[in-house]
Amino acid sequence: MVGGQATLPLTYLWSNGATTEDLIGVLADTFSVIVTSAVGCINQNTFIVPNFNDTIRVQGNVIDNFSCSAPTGTIELNVTPFDTLYTIYGRTGKLPIACLT
Repeated sequence: MVGGQATLPLTYLWSNGATTEDLIGVLADTFSVIVTSAVGCINQNTFIVPNFNDTIRVQGNVIDNFSCSAPTGTIELNVTPFDTLYTIYGRTGKLPIACLT
């Protein structure tokens, strides 16, 4: 964090108990910080550390084609995490899939 025009020194109190200016090596979560200047001015802010290392899981259910004259087979996919936009490529080209929660 950068103190800006505040009267130094600044003290920091994070929602996880840390008292440093910056949080380093924290896991994905939401953190609040209270910054207090030397003259008692207080500023509070909240920061979200996203999880970009989530494992993508794909589970498929194949339904066989039951007609020789028309394509009736399907593949149902369950892709997680749900908060991500995926693009699935098949034999017939690109099939965009929007995953909704």
